[in-house]
Amino acid sequence: MDENTKVDQSAAEPAPKKSKKNRFVILGVVAVVVIALGAGFWKWHETAGFCAAICHTPMDEYYDTWANGTVDKSGNPVSNPAGMLAYAHANYDRAGNQVEHGAGMQCMDCHIPTISEQVHEALSWVTGDYEYPLEKRTLDDLVAARGLENSSEFCINDACHADLQSKDAFVASTAGLSAARNPHTMPHGKVDCGECHNAHTVSTNFCGSCHADSPVPEGWVSYKDFKAMSAKK
Repeated sequence: MDENTKVDQSAAEPAPKKSKKNRFVILGVVAVVVIALGAGFWKWHETAGFCAAICHTPMDEYYDTWANGTVDKSGNPVSNPAGMLAYAHANYDRAGNQVEHGAGMQCMDCHIPTISEQVHEALSWVTGDYEYPLEKRTLDDLVAARGLENSSEFCINDACHADLQSKDAFVASTAGLSAARNPHTMPHGKVDCGECHNAHTVSTNFCGSCHADSPVPEGWVSYKDFKAMSAKK
């Protein structure tokens, strides 16, 4: 046969089929990467940094009270952030162990949203149809969101402040403030936790609304000063 008419046998042969095993390996690697990225995103989603990064415009004031503690959510200067619970709780994990600031409790340890709320918030952010400045959520709002009956259940339970579940322990926790005016004795009946303890503003002793000699814990402000600060928007 003439060399010019010879058929290149190698060109005529079909290309070898890719191994099914290789396909499964590739699919497996892709699946692992997707799962890892999803897990990483979900972990980030549960941190305070996520709230500030994704919805930074309405959330900046609140994030700063957790991260820095130099001002409250209304911009009032804070000399001692110990009385602002968002900042204070960032120093402790849910077991009550002191940790590096920011490694402790996160936004979603108190603010537990539903999927529908998160979808609504995402759409509001994308479309620009969001509330600003963002109105502070009260403790009553958080209690209702969890389907609880009162703020005591929200703040004192098996996961948070479990050591204060008995009345004696609850009263003893503030006994050192004042022998005459221990706020946890509640001589006038039950008082909501949020009347004194604030997350994104400095806490105050509600007893001071009537009793001028009520003790003011370190980092807190008098009730008079608190009302003046609250009037600033």
